[in-house]
Amino acid sequence: MRRIRLFVSNLNWMLSNTSWQTVERIIYLCSVTYTSILCVKYIGPYYYGTISLYSNVLLFSLVMAKFGTDAIFYKDLKNINKKYWVGNLILMRTCTGVVINTAVLLFIIVFGEVDIRCLYYILAISIAMLIQGADVALLYNRANGLYRNDVMINIVTLLMSSLGKILIVHYRLSFALLSLPIIFEVLVPAVYRLYSGDAIKVQYVIKRRIILYFIRYGAINLIPNLALLINQRTVFFILAALGSRNMVAVYAVAFFISNAVFMLPNILTTTAVAKLSKVTDSTIRIAKTISVIRLLSLMLLIAIFISHYCGEYLIPMFLGEGYEKLNLIVTLILISFYFSSITKLSVKVIKRERYKYHYIISHILTFVVHITFTYLLALRYGIIGATCGFLFAEFFSATFASYIISKRIFLMHLKLFYNRS
Repeated sequence: MRRIRLFVSNLNWMLSNTSWQTVERIIYLCSVTYTSILCVKYIGPYYYGTISLYSNVLLFSLVMAKFGTDAIFYKDLKNINKKYWVGNLILMRTCTGVVINTAVLLFIIVFGEVDIRCLYYILAISIAMLIQGADVALLYNRANGLYRNDVMINIVTLLMSSLGKILIVHYRLSFALLSLPIIFEVLVPAVYRLYSGDAIKVQYVIKRRIILYFIRYGAINLIPNLALLINQRTVFFILAALGSRNMVAVYAVAFFISNAVFMLPNILTTTAVAKLSKVTDSTIRIAKTISVIRLLSLMLLIAIFISHYCGEYLIPMFLGEGYEKLNLIVTLILISFYFSSITKLSVKVIKRERYKYHYIISHILTFVVHITFTYLLALRYGIIGATCGFLFAEFFSATFASYIISKRIFLMHLKLFYNRS
């Protein structure tokens, strides 16, 4: 009984004040998954695979533009000049994003095999990512717990954007028009956050000291963030190189469906990671982390059950032929997401600043393992092999690569199976 009470107490602590985020996440993933399935049927798997492939290339420009500063407002929040911090970070991210996005787009146009209709879509995604990278006001609001207005405007614009996509598909308009809702759903909330009545007053005055601080702070996080993105997106590039754009489309749809099914565990992980950062007592932090990982294990089993039995009926109904392997791929990706969540939670057991170089080494090692196994398995077994390579890489990251960072992570994992307390 004592263990059950402790588990419930830790769970309530993790899930407190997350209702607005949960609603937003559920609506976002359901609408994106549904509209993605409509789009892949409408434009065909080849074009959808092309768009998915180059969208993942553009994601690297977004991560580079953010430069590891996503959590900057959780640090030293009481001791900063907020209007200058927000203004300088917007300028830094916008300038970096414009340069990198332009370079990536030129690379895609020159070296990529892109149809002109796909190019409109890819250009819209590039603009949307540029806006998303510059949307620093969102980071500031989330760090201050200002969720309600952000979530409401996000939900309204998302629903309007999804409705626009559905109408375009229903009336069989040019699929180049699908690019417009993509920009709309990120531009309107970003403008609202900057110019609404309760928005922070931003000063766009370059402060060299603040910019240098952002660079020093972000440099520590940039390599792990890039490595994490590479680990999640390598499969797209390997499938494109070894297989076809159709295989990329199948994997992209499976990735969207997996994100939708795994959304509650993802919300739990994100909330737990943020809250564990504020726990100073290491014993309490370990106990709460163990409770969350155990709950994630239960949620994984439920997610696999739902995806497997619902997928048998819904996948043929919505997608038709050519997606017979989708159910198995979704299951493998779900297990990969589970190990990825464990990795994010496990590093919170230690003070990351003390182990920053070990942390970088573990990510690089995971990257090498991921590339090697995914490539070799994809050569032999195609899309299933590539997905298994992704799964093995996430398992490696959650276990052996994490143990390189600190033995405390290994000891915590042992307590998952054997704990006398």
